[in-house]
Amino acid sequence: MNASTKITSIIVNEKINELIHYNGELFFTVDNLLGNYLAKYMINSQKLVKLSIDNAKYITVIGNYVYYANVDILTTHIYGKGLYRVNKNVLTDQNKPGELLYESPYNVSSLNAIDEETVLFINFQNKCLMAFEVDSKIVVDVMENFEIEEEYAPQLLSKFETAVWKDRVYYINNFMDGALYYYDTKTNQNIRVTSNSVKSFAIIDDFLYFNQISWLVNNDLYMVNLRTGGLPELISTNDARNMVIHNGFLYYVKENAVGVGTAVTRLKLDSTLEEVDVLDYNAHHLTVYNGKLYYIKGAGVDEIWVADILSNGDLSNPRRLGKDKTDWFVIVGDKIYYRYVGIINKNLSSMDLNGENKKEIITDYDQISFIIKNGFIYFTNDTLINPKDGIYRADMDGSNIILLHESINDNGFGYNMQLVGNYLYFYSKSSVLEDQHFYRINLTTNELENIGLLK
Repeated sequence: MNASTKITSIIVNEKINELIHYNGELFFTVDNLLGNYLAKYMINSQKLVKLSIDNAKYITVIGNYVYYANVDILTTHIYGKGLYRVNKNVLTDQNKPGELLYESPYNVSSLNAIDEETVLFINFQNKCLMAFEVDSKIVVDVMENFEIEEEYAPQLLSKFETAVWKDRVYYINNFMDGALYYYDTKTNQNIRVTSNSVKSFAIIDDFLYFNQISWLVNNDLYMVNLRTGGLPELISTNDARNMVIHNGFLYYVKENAVGVGTAVTRLKLDSTLEEVDVLDYNAHHLTVYNGKLYYIKGAGVDEIWVADILSNGDLSNPRRLGKDKTDWFVIVGDKIYYRYVGIINKNLSSMDLNGENKKEIITDYDQISFIIKNGFIYFTNDTLINPKDGIYRADMDGSNIILLHESINDNGFGYNMQLVGNYLYFYSKSSVLEDQHFYRINLTTNELENIGLLK
């Protein structure tokens, strides 16, 4: 494209990929039905030259050579997988493969020639960063003696939120800058999702919504499609927490500069991204169920309220569901299960969706956190003496209570739990700063495993 006139013209009439520029020449792979091949285009002379018959990927150029990984199905079987190179200065078409420098049973990726003597790449087999010395043909594992520096305390004002999408369990890693991570339950790997600290997130209908620190100051709300990928889209500059969605509107708690909730806001998920405050006070634990918004009024332990959601996204008829105090509730079927926080007793109770027919489900425990999955109640007990602190499972009526894991010295003190397959995932949220890692329990063996990056 001409920078001033904006006029474009075709210089190579082929389908191409892996395009890079180096010293006045373009290097790329031609996507050809008879076999992809590596080529270069000399801009000044307007000449196209075929460099090799290889399907080159991760192209990098330094000195007189083009380095690449060969991903041809045919030629990699004949000549081997690994790191290749060709002389970039040839002026006539070459109908042969490049020079195999390093053979590996798996292909290499992410090449970077840092100078004429050294090429860095990732080995697919062990996912290690390797350095190839061109003259000696020696390959060195750059990360062989590298160890992650242990951090002995999480960040201040740690956040504890989890979500599940397919085989992934997403969580905020408070030991790694408060960034968003996910644990792949199939590969047993931790993957970092964001570079900056995340203050709140939610996964709804294949979309990830996350509140991330931007420019070191502001907490901005982003959205990304987990199914198709792509770059996150900025949808609000408000400090949004505790997100839910109904009928094309995203509802969240809006916090001010000092981290105090000031309103519940709705965001229209269309091109307008219109935002309107629908409640003029703080709330938390927003839950959408049967066209209504349920929430706990205030910042901590308070009463459960419900409001009708109108077709335009506004709320109508907010009303209190009794006077019981709570900080955690779950809606299952036609019941609200909640942690009743009394002056003395703290029980797991239930009530109808209109606040009537209250019933104690589990007594003599302090269920600081609980979930209901597959017809069971999983809860964490925190009492001074007995019953034992730890994670329990019970039937829906509160019977058949089983201790899954006893918490000793706050180890594995379950909070914000998720159930995936045969494993229960949770934060070890405790008063001991040396913990607060991410764990899971095998529900068959009751074995506890720290799956965070730092053990």
